[in-house]
Amino acid sequence: MSFDRRSFLKAAGVSLLLPPLESEAAQSSNGSKKLLCVALNFGVHPGYFFPKDDNPCSSRVLSAMEAHKKDMTVLLNTQHPHKGGHGAVHSFLSGYLVKNAQQLREKNISIDQKFVKETNPNTRYKSLQLAMGGAGTMHQSWNDKGEPMRNIYSLEEIYGKLFVEPSKKGRELRRKILTNKTSVMDFVHSQAKRMKRFGTKRDGEIIDSYMDGVRGVEKRITESTNWLDVKKPQVTYKLPSNLMSNASYLKEYYELIHLAFMTDQSRAITLGIPANPSAVPIDGVSTGYHSLTHHGNQPDRLKQLYLIDSHNVKCFNDFVSQMKATETATGKSLYDQSAMIYGSGMGDANNHSNKRLPAILIGGLLKPQGVLDMKGKNLSDAYVTILNKLGVYLDKFGNNRGDLNGQI
Repeated sequence: MSFDRRSFLKAAGVSLLLPPLESEAAQSSNGSKKLLCVALNFGVHPGYFFPKDDNPCSSRVLSAMEAHKKDMTVLLNTQHPHKGGHGAVHSFLSGYLVKNAQQLREKNISIDQKFVKETNPNTRYKSLQLAMGGAGTMHQSWNDKGEPMRNIYSLEEIYGKLFVEPSKKGRELRRKILTNKTSVMDFVHSQAKRMKRFGTKRDGEIIDSYMDGVRGVEKRITESTNWLDVKKPQVTYKLPSNLMSNASYLKEYYELIHLAFMTDQSRAITLGIPANPSAVPIDGVSTGYHSLTHHGNQPDRLKQLYLIDSHNVKCFNDFVSQMKATETATGKSLYDQSAMIYGSGMGDANNHSNKRLPAILIGGLLKPQGVLDMKGKNLSDAYVTILNKLGVYLDKFGNNRGDLNGQI
């Protein structure tokens, strides 16, 4: 349970000096932990991705991560227990299809949203959902209402949210909007009380459930208002003018993720890598990404798929190196305080298979295993342990049947 003792005591009208509590120390130690989830819409070509032996970097694509060989885990033979082809890719970080989760208490909540829900980080943005490729990039982050979190597709918008101060007029307009929302919430409260007073017992239960959601909205309004007058951090980084160049486009997303973590503006970030082939302009790739995944073992198409898969992994590799090189105020690196997931809800797009999902686990919070054969276990088993390492202690998440405690 997370709480602020000082706020509680002040609200109760009591002034006491309490000794440090073990739970507070635990909260403090968990406070800077970070989670990155990278989700590939079309998966990978299995023949180029998966290692053939105990060396996690022995495959053609993963050879790009040789520098981190001793720090990573590549999962083999893992899955989510459902089918659906492209229609199941959105389940990568939750383990559930939207349609199968409607009766669950937290619906198809994704691992990033479970992390921020339980830890409630004191950051400008509880989480960030970034995606390349425009609206064709599927949602991977889902809240506990079964709703997709809004993707941010534009590098300019991401940069603006992180580092560009609003004008005085813009800030006051935002304050007015938040004030108006507060007034609406006050009205909702008064009407709910009235309806509950004159309604049936069942009506009261429905209203109570509805008001739980209202209180969540109120909390977000309060938090947004509190951040209005907090200056954004200043960085020397500027977006390059040639954003669509082969060398920089995907790398700029990782650069902004690194800066968001470094300035502690968010501790949970997802990155969707696209369905739209124009979003990854790579030398040697001339065919649409979707068409390439249905390669039919044609050599030219497989060659282009290799160029895409290796480019994506190389950019991720460089990001991991950057995280290792960035020291924090604690003396540890950003990498030491992080857990990262790289993979997809698509196992093999050539035949629309959702089995044998690709997944790389890496980060200082995790114990590397090199290559770990899951032998058909659900990917959610790994997510339970990752959440535990992030300070969210549970034994059930998604469709897990166990965990990987003691292994990763």
